[in-house]
Amino acid sequence: MTGATGLVGHALLRRLAAVGVVARPLARAGDPRLALERADVDAYAAALAGVSVVVHAAALVHHPNESDADRGRFHRTNVDGTRAVAEAAVRAGVRRFVYVSTIGVYGPDRAPPPDESASPAPTTAYAATKWLGERALDGLPLESVVVRLATVFGPNDRENVARLARAVAGRRFVLPDVGAARKTLVHEDDAAYVLARLVTEARVPAVLHLGGHVVTVRALCDAIAARARVPAPPSVPALGWLA
Repeated sequence: MTGATGLVGHALLRRLAAVGVVARPLARAGDPRLALERADVDAYAAALAGVSVVVHAAALVHHPNESDADRGRFHRTNVDGTRAVAEAAVRAGVRRFVYVSTIGVYGPDRAPPPDESASPAPTTAYAATKWLGERALDGLPLESVVVRLATVFGPNDRENVARLARAVAGRRFVLPDVGAARKTLVHEDDAAYVLARLVTEARVPAVLHLGGHVVTVRALCDAIAARARVPAPPSVPALGWLA
């Protein structure tokens, strides 16, 4: 498994242990050649010897204000790195490759909500490179499963929803317009349960959309504020085009 120290990977390790599956976490801390940005196919193939299923959960994740340099890193990590791990899996005789992608490949806030039949239309460098990472698996001689995850949250989250929660609880957040944009959330344990099934089941889908609770940003912020016992964050008007 790659990405074992991340939110999804950590939850999946717990789940696999609970159902008696022996997992082999791969980390660049143990071997710098396993860093996705400069992934070494030979090193990965050696690390995957004897493995039957690979879960590729490591990635460079999105953040605001992506620069040109960031976009290059996204491609090297999420596309070239994924291709290297997949090619190493083929070389090592791996039977199944489970690729953790994102519902961001569909683009922002689509109505009706997308499912596996929806056409990808990514709008960020992160989402675009995760989509290209999916395509890097095409034609390889192993069974591949793409899991498009919603935003994962839970007690072990330190980023994303946790970052929003810290800002709202600290009264450092304002909502643009009325906060009608929607987020799709899935709990870390639910994500781990599904991923573990994709490791252990005999038959699995080629693409799985793993959504969850769809909430507006306003509803999410209000719930966080209520739990933190602080006022709900104020809204500010959308500025539109500036002259």
